[in-house]
Amino acid sequence: MEAFTSTAPGLPVDVHITPASTVGQDPDKAMVRLDWTPEPWLALDLVENHFWGMNLNANKAASLRWVTTPYNLVDADISYKSTSYGSVSLGCSNLTNTFQIVNENGTSNTTYYAIQGRKYTVTYQVSF
Repeated sequence: MEAFTSTAPGLPVDVHITPASTVGQDPDKAMVRLDWTPEPWLALDLVENHFWGMNLNANKAASLRWVTTPYNLVDADISYKSTSYGSVSLGCSNLTNTFQIVNENGTSNTTYYAIQGRKYTVTYQVSF
């Protein structure tokens, strides 16, 4: 969905409003997920997200420009399930250790955040 606005009343409607100006909405992306269970007690998951870059309002004032570069995020998880002792999972977020600074606030260009580096998690779960 595309949206446009003007910088002041009476001026042309020619400023592209970015998707990030809506809280919680990411740039265009594609996701590929592989779930594999070779044995009933073993599960493997691999998820890859590709985010496309944007270069909006390039001919406008710096405060109206919104530029991001494309990037990929890959997450992986392996789970072992025991009938007696519960399940143990080992996960890795941002497997490729991608570093990207993302504009969170759309056209204001005032709020940025960095994607976390590689992060590991170990989970133990018991069901009763």
